[in-house]
Amino acid sequence: MILLLACIGDAPDSAVPPDDTDEVIDDSEPLREASFQQLGEAQVDQGYVGTEVFTITDEDGAVLCQAAMALRATAAREDCEDCEFAYDLVVSEVEVQVEDNCFDALPSDGDTRGYGFVQEYLGHGDAFMVLVDGAWTAVAFAVYEDGAFSYDWDSGAVQY
Repeated sequence: MILLLACIGDAPDSAVPPDDTDEVIDDSEPLREASFQQLGEAQVDQGYVGTEVFTITDEDGAVLCQAAMALRATAAREDCEDCEFAYDLVVSEVEVQVEDNCFDALPSDGDTRGYGFVQEYLGHGDAFMVLVDGAWTAVAFAVYEDGAFSYDWDSGAVQY
């Protein structure tokens, strides 16, 4: 004997999903990229006395953050083997010009850094050297003539 059972009534069919699914739709905007640039110049005939402009721009070139500052040598460094010069510098007189989105990257008065210059780095062009985690690193091309030093360093990017 075969027994057939059926449910009668208003019970929903569990095999059919309800019309109001919990589907998640990500309608957020895609990530954008911001670029960091440091443009500097200095007199380096007797120590290092210079200025630097730190700028963050978005993909369209709009300025999100900009600050100008003074850089002064606190001591000459002897640990950059091939450098024409290398100095410990201190940041001062930071003047924020645009502060829409600085990603907590703004320099502050009293910050320190090591900068140097190598002529014909590894047989190539003249290099701007930066002390990074205890090691001298070539980060950009540089110009050094008659005591005048300048550089234009694209120092990184961040997505936001």
